[in-house]
Amino acid sequence: MRNFYISFGVWLIIITQLGVPIVWRDSLVFVSGLFLILVSVGPIILKKLQNRTTSSPALPLAKGKGEEREELKFSDFPSPEQGEGRVGL
Repeated sequence: MRNFYISFGVWLIIITQLGVPIVWRDSLVFVSGLFLILVSVGPIILKKLQNRTTSSPALPLAKGKGEEREELKFSDFPSPEQGEGRVGL
């Protein structure tokens, strides 16, 4: 990790000395700064997110214990040919 920070510092020094247009240089330095923040804070955020997902209890799929869930089928609804469920205009 130390090598990364050293090479990142060298990258920033090289960008400022290359003679690129000011707009490009400023945008590259800005993007590099965002990347540095992401690299340094990213692992901490990932650990917190992993702890949050593993510690949350599983939600029950159905209320009650041992009861079977009644499944809803398309055949339970009236078909359009039967004339039910239509909205008149």
